Amino acid sequence: RRLLESGRAKRVMVSAPSRRALNSFFAFFGSGAGDGLVFLPPDALPAALDEDTWLILDEAAALGSERLRRLIAATPRLWMATTTEGYEGSGRGFVLRQLGWLRKHHPRYRVLRLTRPMRWASGDPLEAWLQRVLCLNPALPTLPAATAEGVAPIEHLRLDRARLVRDEALLAEVFGLLVSAHYRTRPSDLALLLDGEEVTVHALREQGRIVALALVQHEAGLSPELAQAVYAGQRRPPGRLQAQSLAAHVGLPEAATLDQRRVLRIAVRPERRRQGLGRRLLRAVAGQARAEGGALLGASFAAEPGLLDFWQACGFLPVHLGLRPERSTGLPSLLVLQGLDARGEAVVAEARALMGRRLGCLQEHGLLDLPPGLPLPEGPVAASRLAAERAACLHGLRGFELALHALLPEVRARMPLPEPLATLWRLRVEQGLDWPRVARAAGLSGKRAAREAMRAGLRDLLSGA
Repeated sequence: RRLLESGRAKRVMVSAPSRRALNSFFAFFGSGAGDGLVFLPPDALPAALDEDTWLILDEAAALGSERLRRLIAATPRLWMATTTEGYEGSGRGFVLRQLGWLRKHHPRYRVLRLTRPMRWASGDPLEAWLQRVLCLNPALPTLPAATAEGVAPIEHLRLDRARLVRDEALLAEVFGLLVSAHYRTRPSDLALLLDGEEVTVHALREQGRIVALALVQHEAGLSPELAQAVYAGQRRPPGRLQAQSLAAHVGLPEAATLDQRRVLRIAVRPERRRQGLGRRLLRAVAGQARAEGGALLGASFAAEPGLLDFWQACGFLPVHLGLRPERSTGLPSLLVLQGLDARGEAVVAEARALMGRRLGCLQEHGLLDLPPGLPLPEGPVAASRLAAERAACLHGLRGFELALHALLPEVRARMPLPEPLATLWRLRVEQGLDWPRVARAAGLSGKRAAREAMRAGLRDLLSGA
């Protein structure tokens, strides 16, 4: 209010993931701030910001690190408020990712912390009890001096649920490492540790201390019938996210029938990073999975250059990039795989060839900005696979963007196109407009109507293809 009344700020924008989150904020100011205090949703901020705008972001951690970095670049006058501890896993991501980035790129930033709770009394025993029961206090036991120097032998071990339940100190150490070192950790991960029947904890231990750990989900292969139903969008079996992605997104339903493992979390103690422990742990995980008959080992994560470099250095290859940014990071997700036998290696090769065609086509038409450092692999794709891609798109089983690489040669061979397909194709593919703008330009009710009109036009055009 003082900024506005003094004239130092002509306009103060306030944003949060939802307007409801700021009800108490605006109730406090009432009408005293006049027209100078404006709420805008996060998606509308980039077009509205300038160097004279002051910006306040509430629940900043929930906006994702990439979006926050773009907003920081857009205005030099910015306040961010967020929780950093407790039940909100995104707050840990803010501490681990965003503050580290600020220290490097904007070293003059300031951090103010609440030292006294606002909603309960200091020293509230219920808060302390919840912190202990949910293992939310990330204090890690000190490493012995010899361990810190990396001279002690390291052993790989698997920790089963029964052992974690019996040994509360070990459970606290394991979960404390996850909380302190992984940006996505939340209390539901504790339930996953203790209740997940197909989840295994792999750890590296040095002189009695856990220095690295990975949560690994076993995904048994789907039946061919179920894999085909997933490909057709008819089924989503729980606990099979990697198999689902291979069938529904990558477009390889047969890959979903293979026995596979998915790395849910991997964390290394901060003082032991960049010493090869993560790579060593993943080698042990892969060896164990291979010995148990697994064909694939994979992981999904935000497509950041540093993360991509790590996984590629560990022998994993990108096979699928999401086309929409994740809410937690503002970046698309990336699926990486490592083949553990000949079957798995064949899946990786075909998935990479498909990814190269898809992303290359989208990039060529200005429909996608590739993350830095993501290579575009080349390789042959069978004509039968391309025909399956087209058929899946025409019948609503595959998104237009994912199938564009397979549609393009057939559509070009039939030009000039009939209306309204010609207009829709020109707007979306040749001009690169997003679906809402395509809908407005074509006089349709919305993006869903535009997509359906495009699909119907292509179905009529390619009915004999």
